[in-house]
Amino acid sequence: MSASKALVFAHKVQRELRARGVWGMTKSVPAYAASWWRRWLDGAIDRKYGTDTGGILEKEALAAHGEHSGASTGYEAIQVPLFRRIMRDVPARPSEHVFVDFGSGKGRALLMAAEYGFKRVIGIELSPLLHQVAAANAARVKGRTELSPIELHCGDAAQYDVPEEDVVCFFYNPFGRVVMRKVVANLEASYLRRPRRLLVAYRNPVCADLFDNSRVLRLSSANRHYRIYEAALDGGAKPTCAG
Repeated sequence: MSASKALVFAHKVQRELRARGVWGMTKSVPAYAASWWRRWLDGAIDRKYGTDTGGILEKEALAAHGEHSGASTGYEAIQVPLFRRIMRDVPARPSEHVFVDFGSGKGRALLMAAEYGFKRVIGIELSPLLHQVAAANAARVKGRTELSPIELHCGDAAQYDVPEEDVVCFFYNPFGRVVMRKVVANLEASYLRRPRRLLVAYRNPVCADLFDNSRVLRLSSANRHYRIYEAALDGGAKPTCAG
């Protein structure tokens, strides 16, 4: 820890002691330690590559334009441990699939997906601001042979057609129901044009009912953090639920 950071930390501790007392500070230590540990884990990808994928931005700060500019839910990077858990649960061999992140933001999920060895990794982001940050992050890792190629598209997810290859589609609650309904319809149409392995990993599944009621997607597994779907012509399989 640098001297300046140590000084800031000391001042913060003093303020907390005055406001809460020793007993109040003692009770808050476990929660503070857990919060610090989560932040440290989430910063692992940026420490490794010298990138900037963290932070939280409200949708008003994203400077998005177009028909669906108001549909964004804002930006929050996917949590590193949770993304790894999702990848363990997705029933796909990365080397045989393309990874597409709808609402890819600064590109944290893309960087982590690239580590898994997908055929290629694609990000769709409406905000030019976030797209520019993602482009700078992608430039930092360009040429690293251990990572999958990263493609970035600045545009409307509702107008994007997924590649007609085996594909894993990733969502971290990127937009509201109007856009999500169009995206689900596009996924269905793409699958019906060319049946193949098409999987969906949906973190914070606020619009899960749109996927649950899909004519081609069936729920593969579910817990309180995310849901995983797989396209099938019969559809409608019962979910496997976990905690």
